[in-house]
Amino acid sequence: MGNGREQPDRTDWIGPPDDSINNGKKRQVKRTKPKPLLKCHYCMLSYNSEKERSEHEALWHTEKTKGL
Repeated sequence: MGNGREQPDRTDWIGPPDDSINNGKKRQVKRTKPKPLLKCHYCMLSYNSEKERSEHEALWHTEKTKGL
């Protein structure tokens, strides 16, 4: 301040931008939910459990299941 010394530039500690860290490669995000294995027999929606699929089919496709 009054001692004649210059203040150092405080931006030198920030470092490079994020783009240069991964060299332009996109980072892959790990999937937290399991990949759906079951599909509705009528509309091809995906489900992770047989219970979910059968509940969906009973609720939304009752007309189609009556003939079976």
